[in-house]
Amino acid sequence: MDLFENYDQQPKILSDILNQYNLENMTYKNCKEMLQKVNEIGYTFEYGLDAQPFNLKTKDMKNLSGEYNSTNCFVEQNELENEAVELFGKEWEAESDLIQIMQLIEKATNNSRHYDISVNEFKMEDDIEVKLIKERVELEKLQEQNKALIERLKECFKAMDDSLDWMDELGLNLKESNCYTVLACELAPTDTLLRELKEDDSESSEAVYICKSGSEILRGDKELVKHIRDRNTDDENQCSDEFLINEALNLNEYLVIDEEDVNLMNAIDKVTIDMINNLAHGEDEELNKTYVISKYIEDDVIVIVKIEEWEEVLR
Repeated sequence: MDLFENYDQQPKILSDILNQYNLENMTYKNCKEMLQKVNEIGYTFEYGLDAQPFNLKTKDMKNLSGEYNSTNCFVEQNELENEAVELFGKEWEAESDLIQIMQLIEKATNNSRHYDISVNEFKMEDDIEVKLIKERVELEKLQEQNKALIERLKECFKAMDDSLDWMDELGLNLKESNCYTVLACELAPTDTLLRELKEDDSESSEAVYICKSGSEILRGDKELVKHIRDRNTDDENQCSDEFLINEALNLNEYLVIDEEDVNLMNAIDKVTIDMINNLAHGEDEELNKTYVISKYIEDDVIVIVKIEEWEEVLR
């Protein structure tokens, strides 16, 4: 279905972009600019030599999900021979399958973050499982739409501010009233969206990562990537930061927590050298109501365990 023709099916966020252009008198520059904007909210279209856009629709996501026995199998089934040659050279061979497949996914889709790759140890063949996590795709699409909507709201509020300055001079504080919000928000945003609009200029919280082998706490993607590279990963600097993060998380080398997880941070802060040295084999010591520190008898290792699921979070 061409949404140019079925304009009544266009969501408002899309029609707002289209209304910025004269669709009957487009140029190549206009088409390229408009295509970039609609791409950002999950749509695409085509245009020819006449610079007349057509076939407006939602973007198709190439789905590389499946079960494979090697990089060769992944390339053949998904017709990614050209991408493989560009990445690994003409005489390339399958080596580190998981890494090569993740690189191919990034090359083919620019969205390797949407995929999980794992090895099923219980299968003899086709043991490499590649799965597109649709929830991640939808979440990202919503975030892009939300971002565009927030920008639109900012424009509305700015226009209102510019036109109501004279009322401030008269002591009429319209900007503090509900009327001001209703007039500016023709898109009828939710309370959540309004809250995000107010907080949009503040620094967003970053994820916190913990290295499971060394217990280092890394705040934000930059610290995580630096830590990964410092461990002599990707010596030739060929992998993107995004790829390194996805690969490290897929291999379960790092634990992702939220900055709000105060319980775990407090538990880690309570661990001392004396506590570790005095811990008997098989003994557990409570750090707080959520976590304990434990010493395994058979391996002589110290771990922090989440009590409710009895899940090892740090070693």
